[in-house]
Amino acid sequence: MTASVIATAMILSFIGHKGGTGKSTVAISLAIELLERGRSVLLVDADRQRTVRQWVAIANARGHLLPQTTESDFEHVQTAEISAWARDYEAVLIDCPSRSTDLQRRALAVSDLSLIPSGTSMLDVWTLRNTVEVVSRVRANRPTLQARFLVNRRVLRNHHRSSGAGGPQGPWL
Repeated sequence: MTASVIATAMILSFIGHKGGTGKSTVAISLAIELLERGRSVLLVDADRQRTVRQWVAIANARGHLLPQTTESDFEHVQTAEISAWARDYEAVLIDCPSRSTDLQRRALAVSDLSLIPSGTSMLDVWTLRNTVEVVSRVRANRPTLQARFLVNRRVLRNHHRSSGAGGPQGPWL
């Protein structure tokens, strides 16, 4: 697939090799924000855990505003289908699973921008190397692909001992 296939929509993929970094949460939150701003949005659930599907069921039961959604493993997605997404929506957001390099590569091949949610722990940072390697490989064939890290959580630590009963103090406890 080439960049010329994608005509109008901004296609964003949410990738990363570590689970629990907030890929689905960020994709869903951005989809809702774009909807509230009057944009047409397709949210693609490419994660086998089907977090988006679960969220849609709960949000629908509560009467919340929902984007159009579809499920795809990108294994059988045809160029024509991606072209249709790009024509029919202003934004296409692809929620990718962790540790699925092939699926992430396929999603990146059609994306304009990839957001890589991450925390700040050493485990989060260590896994970023694998993700950067995947993005770099795709950029060899798609040099217009943009990628950005998104720090969406951080570990709060209190390095000071309290004068009271001991242990950390703070609003996060």
